[in-house]
Amino acid sequence: MIPSQTSQLPFTGSKLDCSSLASMLQDPTDDMYKNQVEALCRAAESAMDHFINQNANLERRIAELETHLAQAQGTPRTQDSLVTLADELRTLLSARPTELRPESRPRRMMPNPNPFEGDEKDVKKRQQQYVNWRSQVLRTFAVDKSFFVTDFIRIQHIAGLLGGSASKLYRKKFDFIIEHEENQAIWPWQTHTDCLAEMNKQYETLDLTLSASQAFDNLWMGKKPFQNFIADFAALAEECGKTETQKVESLQLKVSQELANEMTHQLVRPARDNFSEWCKCTRRSTITCWPRTTRTNCAQDV
Repeated sequence: MIPSQTSQLPFTGSKLDCSSLASMLQDPTDDMYKNQVEALCRAAESAMDHFINQNANLERRIAELETHLAQAQGTPRTQDSLVTLADELRTLLSARPTELRPESRPRRMMPNPNPFEGDEKDVKKRQQQYVNWRSQVLRTFAVDKSFFVTDFIRIQHIAGLLGGSASKLYRKKFDFIIEHEENQAIWPWQTHTDCLAEMNKQYETLDLTLSASQAFDNLWMGKKPFQNFIADFAALAEECGKTETQKVESLQLKVSQELANEMTHQLVRPARDNFSEWCKCTRRSTITCWPRTTRTNCAQDV
């Protein structure tokens, strides 16, 4: 409680006479005004802390309700259940201070990936779909971390990004977390990382690096256009973890014989570990090599 004597502080109209106040606060014989100002500051600081904490709790509850509502709309629920969630969300939004209405809330930077359904019959394709989906989910959490502020929100956001058999497989666990939101100790997953770790065991079962290595070993340029060949080459080399030096060595072996011959005449050659420059150099050689190859083929046809 601020002392009632605060009203005795000197004012000039509606403005505080700072010079007079400063002299009173420095008066060694009377600390009444000093105590009043300190009490006023403590009260203001306490009120501000209360406001900040109250707003943080409100924002957290709003985010959780938005997640609840988004998930509820994608699963079979009674109309009354949806209305209850929507009403509670509207109540919280109306209780929020004007300056903290939606325009000032953290805005999402990343779009949601397409839902992962897990219905693809081809195991390799399904795993690739899952790995891509998981990468986008983790990127979303990293970029929009001011929006996904709790484990509950992150886990339920994952639930909202599942469909098909994947949603059916884990629905009971996601629902259990909703039912026991305040008791995290009994959740089947403590964090979104735990949730994804379990999904990894289900959907990331193949060694795609080995598969990519086999495809890379069988890749040759032959009569393919260089642009088509180098696109496949770069993708497979990256997937099976080739170093820059290994990429350069393999490129020299896998290009067509005509292009390899043309490359031997290069006076200036890039560094052995500069794959991007070797690609540019090889591409330029295809321009030089193409007319000569065309003339040779025409002569053979004659």
